Amino acid sequence: ARADGADLRLSSNKTLDGTHTFAWYQLEKNATLSITAGKALRIEAQRIVISGDIDGRGAGHAGGASQSPGTGPGAGGKGTNAGGGGGGYGGAGGRGGYDGSDTRGAAGPANGGAATTAIDMGSGGAGGAAIGGAGGGSLTLVAEEIVISGDVDMDGLAGSGGDAQNGGGGSGGGILLIAQHITLSGSLSARGGAGGSGSSTYQDGGGGGGGGRIKVFHGGDYKRSGTLFVDGGAGGRYGDQAHGEAGKLGSTHSDKQPYTRLAVTVGAEASPEAPAP
Repeated sequence: ARADGADLRLSSNKTLDGTHTFAWYQLEKNATLSITAGKALRIEAQRIVISGDIDGRGAGHAGGASQSPGTGPGAGGKGTNAGGGGGGYGGAGGRGGYDGSDTRGAAGPANGGAATTAIDMGSGGAGGAAIGGAGGGSLTLVAEEIVISGDVDMDGLAGSGGDAQNGGGGSGGGILLIAQHITLSGSLSARGGAGGSGSSTYQDGGGGGGGGRIKVFHGGDYKRSGTLFVDGGAGGRYGDQAHGEAGKLGSTHSDKQPYTRLAVTVGAEASPEAPAP
């Protein structure tokens, strides 16, 4: 973990990962905070304001190389002369398309829990002749107050297409908000990526990635006029016997629970105080 300073107002684009602590964190409109591929991001502060965009698309577990399974706990399975399976997280991925006596790529399983305070990255889709899509990233925000008017995107990437056997989509990633007060007028997205599509009947489509997980825990009020997305990705086209299957819907969960305030001291780690009233 890092104690980064009293306040940070970010008005330009930046890439970040790991755990960072501030007194006040503000991502201004028209600025984008990107998450490093393959690494989670956690930000802790007294107040977090997200007016810009947080981009964790494809920042989760990697997709499979050619004829290889995806990576992560919900990795899509590779087929035999067939489309790769989609990765799973909140929802299972879809199976790859196939023809003849081919063995289609297995669906990546759903994993983790919908109502726990644990969060993970999305898992990768399997590669066919074309590579699989990476899973979405993992973001945790912890603060006394969280205000989000921008867009937070932890979507999985689509599998590659246009080949004899096409890649499975990556699953959606994870978004975890823990605060006393939360106001959401923007969007939170953890959608699965689409399976790659072929261009003819015998080019097998990849399975779509499953949707991710969005979890919101608040000690006080949760004012939401914004949108949450955890859709599974579409299955890839083609396969004489069956096209690639769509990924399954992910999960959203909100719950009221006591919030532990953070005492932020410049140059030191955040330390917990008594639970909020």
